[in-house]
Amino acid sequence: MSWHLYINKDRLTEQPTQSRRWVRHFYFALVMLLASTSRGSALDDDFKAQQLFRNVLEQVQQNYVSPVQAQPLVETAIGAMLATLDPESGYLAAGARLPSASFLAGDLPELGFNLSFEPQALIVVSVADNSPADRLGFQTGDRILTVNNSPIQESSLYQAMNNLRQSILAGPITLLVQRNERQVPMIVKIAKSTNPSINSRIGLKMVNFALAEEAARKPATAASAQSSIDKNSLAAAANSSSTGSQIAPIAVVRIPRFSDSTATELEAVLKQASTEAASVATKGSVSPASGGQFSGLILDLRSNPGGSTEGAIAASNLFIKSGLMTSLVPRNDLKPLETSGASPATVSGNATAINQIMEYNANSAKASSLVSKTLPIVILLDRGSSGATEIFAAALKDNHRAVIVGNRSFGQASFHKLIPLSNGGNLFLMVAKWRRPNGQMINDGGIVPDIVVSNPIPPLQGIEFGKPKDSSTNAPNTNSLPPEDSQMLRGLDAIRSMVVYANLMGGKK
Repeated sequence: MSWHLYINKDRLTEQPTQSRRWVRHFYFALVMLLASTSRGSALDDDFKAQQLFRNVLEQVQQNYVSPVQAQPLVETAIGAMLATLDPESGYLAAGARLPSASFLAGDLPELGFNLSFEPQALIVVSVADNSPADRLGFQTGDRILTVNNSPIQESSLYQAMNNLRQSILAGPITLLVQRNERQVPMIVKIAKSTNPSINSRIGLKMVNFALAEEAARKPATAASAQSSIDKNSLAAAANSSSTGSQIAPIAVVRIPRFSDSTATELEAVLKQASTEAASVATKGSVSPASGGQFSGLILDLRSNPGGSTEGAIAASNLFIKSGLMTSLVPRNDLKPLETSGASPATVSGNATAINQIMEYNANSAKASSLVSKTLPIVILLDRGSSGATEIFAAALKDNHRAVIVGNRSFGQASFHKLIPLSNGGNLFLMVAKWRRPNGQMINDGGIVPDIVVSNPIPPLQGIEFGKPKDSSTNAPNTNSLPPEDSQMLRGLDAIRSMVVYANLMGGKK
């Protein structure tokens, strides 16, 4: 159908007011008609799609070689449909036991994995410190292809993880794992899990510049096993005769996972670091950048799958006194709703969608008094840093409070909601995404480091895991870990450069 518009210019000249009003009314009617046609076309397309699905279902039920029930076919189709949206969205059948939010987000504590999903494979996002997966040498990006010789055929992350968990609880399992496309998949045998907990305790290690290289040559997860300050390192730093750098020790803090109490725990760790640094520092060793305590802070967030978003936002507020920390953006980019620490679940209530942008701004009253505005801060990230970890790192980076060292993060920070359905089932659906202070979506490429450096990744070993050789300790199996932590070394070097620069600038005042 074609539309032709003809306007008599002479008549417009003779009767300008009436003619122009007529033209405006005509254009308004035309726009409304086209909009109605567009909406009608969209509704018509939806109807055709639904009609096609019903037609296929009817044909299968009537003509397939064996009788089939409609319900499993429909549920399988729903799962396949949701799998095309994102790795986490999925369908939970009626009567199914509702799993925890962390399980729906990919956490498998029985092995210490955080997993993502793609057709025919489970993808390792991160590995918990000192977990069975850590002792086996699993790395971010490893692809699990089979479980007990059965291919990954599920249509959603939840279904695939649920089957994997049941296999683990039933007894020893065998996984076929591929590290990269060029490597031949390896068979990994894992004993029945007896410790399903994942450590989320913050670890602290004080590092003197004279001992920095020695400390960084230890495996990256070695420091994370400590829940308190490494007294041996402190003693060595205090007794070292080569500490003439006139720079106070650095606090290296390992956060394996964010929880609702992370901000409180982190504040306590910073206080402990300040006390210990003051006792170790020799007279005149404290630099202007150290705020009178430790000279720099390294936050190790590698292989941190996220955890509590509220905990990550509260923790970032310790280092940011003012400004935007992050935003939660729904489907429609509507008027911002400024919040001050309220969780998305609290703000949105029982609604199935978030209808406003939720902006999280820093509260100066919640900023830590132990962290000066000039304290050099380095954040270590890798591909296993995901979710709430990316929110935290982006908040500090975009507010110019930290330098990021390591590899690009995973790029998966979204808000999913569990939506009840009429048949008793549930829909786990992404309804919003997290946005950085600089305006970029975290899902669009993750966090790119300021200093890109990679640690060597050893090949996956086809070994059998039972009990640790030394059951009296939680130390990781260091045989499969890199001999040198290049990322930590580069982070320490960045702190050193910032401290030296601050000393130079302080001397010019």
